[in-house]
Amino acid sequence: MMNLREWSVEETDFISCYWEAGKPGEEIIKEIEQSLPYMETEMQRLAERIVKKLEKLPEKEYGEMVFCHSTVQ
Repeated sequence: MMNLREWSVEETDFISCYWEAGKPGEEIIKEIEQSLPYMETEMQRLAERIVKKLEKLPEKEYGEMVFCHSTVQ
C-alpha cells in the first residue's frame, strides 16, 4: 500500500495540477504523457517518475488518495 509519505513535495505539487476527484489514474497518466513533449528535461524526469508510481498504484488505492492543496484565504 502506497501512502502520501512515499511522494515527494515536488511530486504531489506536480500531480495536483492534473488531479481531480473521481478522475481515474489512467486518465491522469495519459494527460501527463501527452504533456511530456512540452516540458523541460527536469520536468520530464519528474513526470516520468510520477507516471511509474501511478502505474504501480491499484485504482482502488489511487481513488482513496487526495492530491490537492488547500488554500488559505
